[in-house]
Amino acid sequence: MAASISTASDPALPAERFFRTSLSLLMLTSTVTLVSTGKLDVITSFAAPLIVLYKGFRWCTGAPPSFRTAPQPGA
Repeated sequence: MAASISTASDPALPAERFFRTSLSLLMLTSTVTLVSTGKLDVITSFAAPLIVLYKGFRWCTGAPPSFRTAPQPGA
């Protein structure tokens, strides 16, 4: 199990890159579809696609995750 965990310095496998790219495009498509219904408020209509694009940009540039995981007490 521990061997399947990759670090930021390890190059991503082609299948992993394909999976992450397809997942990012799926998230973008679903966000744009939801915004195009016109049932969201103005702030969410602009913020949601921008957040998805920002996360995609961070992933493409190889930035570290936004949130750090801390060890849970007592675990």
